[in-house]
Amino acid sequence: MYQPSKETLDKYANVLINFALNAGKGVKKGDVVLLQVPECAKPLLVSLRNTVLKAGAHPIVQYLPDDMQREFYSLANESQLSFFPEKYLKGLIEQIDYRVTILADFDPKELVGVSPKKIMTKNKAFKPYREWQLKKENEGKYTWVLALYGTPGMAKEANLSLEAYWQEIIKACYLDQKNAITEWEKVFKRNKEVMKKLNDMRIVKVHVEAPNTDLHVGI
Repeated sequence: MYQPSKETLDKYANVLINFALNAGKGVKKGDVVLLQVPECAKPLLVSLRNTVLKAGAHPIVQYLPDDMQREFYSLANESQLSFFPEKYLKGLIEQIDYRVTILADFDPKELVGVSPKKIMTKNKAFKPYREWQLKKENEGKYTWVLALYGTPGMAKEANLSLEAYWQEIIKACYLDQKNAITEWEKVFKRNKEVMKKLNDMRIVKVHVEAPNTDLHVGI
């Protein structure tokens, strides 16, 4: 089965830790970084942890076992679905400076057939945690990043081979370039230039006209 090389995974981790976090500046010595990584993405977890350590920061690892969610929803009662570990999560969000979450589904269809109501109940229970993160982010004390790790199940859903799926990730993240961070810095520079031009235009509203459409959108 295809697996990206250690060099590619190390490059990926370097982009995520030393660029994507902290508004392009990367982590600093003494920072605390939460790594949320599924079991099926363990090879990337190793690279992420090592990159955090080399930066002089502190990794906190949340290692998420594959294929456990369906059984949880099957067994959990209403009280268990709505349980919120407030003290634990409050302490966690106060402790961390950054979060890296790896999106990797061992089985993308694991929750097919599970009651949407049960999933919504659990998601609703964790609303305070999301609000704490947003508050800390708005205060400029916390940044986060999401990143894909290709699995056979995800590749199958996309009608691609695993290697082809990974090539899409590699190209999108500039991992095929000599220095991926340099390429991302160019992207950020272009984005800032476009943003400045748009802001300088002082657009008040956008008017969209088309057959059966006459839409005014305030900005």
